[in-house]
Amino acid sequence: MYVLASRSQSLCRLAGALILLAAAAFDATAQKIVHQREINDEYELFILDVPSGVSTPLTTAEILPGSKWEPRWSPDGMRVAFSVTTKGGRQPSSDSDRIVYVIHADGSGLTAFADSDGQDLEPRWSPDGI
Repeated sequence: MYVLASRSQSLCRLAGALILLAAAAFDATAQKIVHQREINDEYELFILDVPSGVSTPLTTAEILPGSKWEPRWSPDGMRVAFSVTTKGGRQPSSDSDRIVYVIHADGSGLTAFADSDGQDLEPRWSPDGI
C-alpha cells in the first residue's frame, strides 16, 4: 500500500502485504489505517500504524468467526465499527447474515451492535461517535 503525500507529491510505501483498499479507512489523525487482510480463507481486520509501517491484528477468527467487512473508525479514533459475514467464506452471499460489531482500537470490548434478520451493512458513525 502506498500513500501520496499531498504537499510533496511523493509516494510513501506503507505496507508490503496485500491490503484491500475498498476495505481500508484512515483514522481522523491519518496516523492509523484499519484494513482487511485474508487469513485462512476469511478476511480479518488489522490496524496499520502509518509512521512505523507496522500492522497488528484487530480481529481473529478464534474470537469472532466470519469475514470482517467495511471497517469504519469512530470520530474519536477509539473504536472501529464493522460488519461480519456469519456463514463463513470470504464473500458475503444473499443467504448469509451480516452483523455489525464495534470493537475498541486495542482489540478489547467487542460488542454486537446491530443484529437484525438479514443484512446489516456499511456501518457509519454519527459526528458525536454514537
